[in-house]
This record gives sequence, structure tokens and C-alpha cells, in this order.
Amino acid sequence: MLKTAAILFVRNDIGNLGWWLAHHIAVGFSTLIVCDDHSNDGTAALLNSAASLHDIRVYQSDISLASAPERLKDFEEHVLKDIQQEFDWVLFLAVDEFLHLEHEASVHDFLVAHSTAPLAHWCVFGSNNHGAPAPFAPTERFTHHASQTFPDHSITRRFIRPSDHVTAPDPFSAPHSSAQWSDARILHFACGDRASFESKMSGTSKEHIQSAWEHFNQNEILFAGAQRHLTQTRTLHATMDQTRLAELHWRLTEMIANRPEQLPVSLQSDLLAAGDTSVPTQNFSIGSTVKLVYNTMTHSLQGVPKHTLEEDRHIPLILSVERPSPTTGIAAAVLTTARSSNNAFLYVTGVASLLAHIPLEIHTRERRIVSPVTKTAVTFPIEEPSLSKAAPSPEYATRLATYQQLVRHGHTLEALIHGIARHDMVDASALGCAIALLPPNDADKLSDMFPGLVPASVRPKH
Repeated sequence: MLKTAAILFVRNDIGNLGWWLAHHIAVGFSTLIVCDDHSNDGTAALLNSAASLHDIRVYQSDISLASAPERLKDFEEHVLKDIQQEFDWVLFLAVDEFLHLEHEASVHDFLVAHSTAPLAHWCVFGSNNHGAPAPFAPTERFTHHASQTFPDHSITRRFIRPSDHVTAPDPFSAPHSSAQWSDARILHFACGDRASFESKMSGTSKEHIQSAWEHFNQNEILFAGAQRHLTQTRTLHATMDQTRLAELHWRLTEMIANRPEQLPVSLQSDLLAAGDTSVPTQNFSIGSTVKLVYNTMTHSLQGVPKHTLEEDRHIPLILSVERPSPTTGIAAAVLTTARSSNNAFLYVTGVASLLAHIPLEIHTRERRIVSPVTKTAVTFPIEEPSLSKAAPSPEYATRLATYQQLVRHGHTLEALIHGIARHDMVDASALGCAIALLPPNDADKLSDMFPGLVPASVRPKH
């Protein structure tokens, strides 16, 4: 079996990093090697969590070197020396570059079929008219790219044998070559959304930013092939998100026990006297003659006629809804399966949260269901998503018990920390739901205190 590694140098790009890791694990690299260039956005916490699950090796750049290009070159030389006898093939990439294989199922199969230092040309993707960031995979958000004759497609990434090289290959070594995508390509998400693009280029003139945007914002051709590994990528990313949430729970519990003075709220409050204020009060199934269920065979949500439901294959979904706010008419809600599905997360189209329970807002006055993370309407794969009152089983009540304890005194950071202080059961999905339903400023405080441990997929949008 060939031993392969994808190698990355990154600084302050946590929004892309998790998806980069998940994608390159999904395509079959044996190992990922990441050099963190002293990021301050929580990159270290994400890498530590991911490394507890996969063979991810973390380096730190030499901060004594003045410039990023110097630190990059130094890392490349050091890592090649370290791994020269261990790996058969390695590929150097940037965090906005994703390897895509046209035919083979894995990197191993690709390298067996192409044994002479294969290379892959860039394929530059535009913004898809996205103006702001959102916590979805780049392969899901950005689906349009430049034509094959776009000049930047001459840029390449080449697999190399580390035993034969002391420096990384130059991606600009063939400026006049024509792009060949028949076997592989590098999906280069050069633009991303407009806000993130401008942030990355801060410090340059508005004219330069606009010129660069017009150059890279190429949306001529629709390409769905990039989503080939998306299902597995989501699963891997869900595991990383939930691992970070479990770490956050442990860190909060430790701080409550040993360093309560460092908490962003005081535990000495009269909050407990308020009684239960946010426990879900109504439970609903979705659909009438056709029910919304989780299919254990396809691991997806679907509508199934009531008379064809199979107990071992179709798990009903329950929507637990709290009392709406008298001011806004918005009710916090959680969607989950009536019993355990043995799957790490539920995927609902348009919902970023990769959890076993899905946080939602019911806008009762507009009769809409909205994701608190993206503030976009949520639709289910069912023609008539009417709600019918349901009586959940004791198993369902047990599964939601941790969430209910966390929000027992409301949807504020103070209430959440009180809930954690009085309930030591670690449930990453419950904590993720509780965070997603916080006021955005409260979630920001938590994220600032524990950089990298509050995934973007559960941070409520302002």
C-alpha cells in the first residue's frame, strides 16, 4: 500500500481549514501534514482535535524568520528532510486548493495508475455571487469555474517522491502549458465570497482588490463533479466539529470547577430562582399522509407514505418547539430522530449544523422555519410539511435530556454555563444546539474565550 501525504502551510484560515482536512482525508491521503504559521484564529485547537481522530501531523513555522515566504520555504525543506524515507508520494497544496480525481476512487488508485510524478493543473472557481462567508464546504458553495483556456490554469501541483527532492516543486514552472483535466485537477477556490476575499487582501488598495476580484471571479462553467466526495467530507467534518464541542464542554467544566472567576458570567446569580423557562413544550411529527423520516439505509431525510413505513428502516423525526417569544414571535426548536440513528449527524439541505440534533427557529408570525446559523429558510424533502402533535417515547426524552438541562433557564450564555455546571454529561450535539440558539453576541463571547472550539457551523448569525 502506497503511503501518501498532503502538505499544507496555513495562517488564519480556520474557515477553510476544516473542509480542507476533511476533503483530503476523504480522497484517501494516508497522512496530512500541516504547518501552522502562528495563527491566532483557533487553528491550533482545530488541528489538535482533528489530529486526535486522524494521522495529522502539526508543525509550527520558525517565527524568527521575518517573512511568510521565508517561513514557508524553511518548512518545506524541513518537512521533506523529516519524511524522505517514510512516504512514497507527497503533494504540496494551499488551503484553498483541493485535489480532485476525475476517475479513480482514491489517491492510492490514482498513483498506481499514474506512476511517473503526476501533476494536476489549477481549475479556478469564482464566487457564485456569494457576498458573505457561510459554514459550508467550498465544493458545495462554489460550483462555477473559469474556462479551460483561462491563463492561470497553467499553474500546477505535482506529486513528488520526498526521497528525490530537497525542495518543493515550483507551481509556476510551466507558465505557457495548457491545462489538462482529464485525470485530475486542483480545485482552486481563489475567490471565495466577496467579504472574505477583501479581508484576505486587507492592506492593499481598493483598486488592487477590485482588479484581483475581477481576475479571479470566474463563473463561466458549472461543475458538479467537485461534490463527488461531499457526503464523506461532511461526515468527517461533523466528527471534527463534535470533537471540538466535546473539548469545549470539558474546558468549561474545568473552568467552572477550578477557575470560576475567569468565566464570562458569574455563577453567583439568582438565575436558578426563575425556574424552567425554555424546556420544549410541544412535540410534532412532520407531514400528514406522508411523514418526514430518517432513512437508515441512505442516511438521508425523505418523505414516506404512512402505510409504507418500515420500523427498522424509517425513523420518524420529531420537532420539539419551545414557547415563542412574545416580543418576536420566534420559538427555539430542535429537530431530531425519535430514536437513535447510530449516525453522527442529520443533514438537512441548507443547514450548516452537522449534529445529531438540528437547531432551528420557528418564525410563527411568518410561518417559516429558519436556521439560526445562516438565517435562511429551511425546507424539508416533503411536499406538505404540516405539523402534527406527537407523543415522543421515553427513549426520545432521554436523548434530549442533556439539551434540555443546558437550556433549562433560557437561551443566554449565563443560562448555558449554569446548565453545564449542573449537568456533567457530555453531549456535543446538545451543546452545539444550545450555542446555535444563543444571542449572537453571547456566542461570540464564548468563541473569543475558547478560540477554535466553537465551530462556525453552530455560531448564530448576527
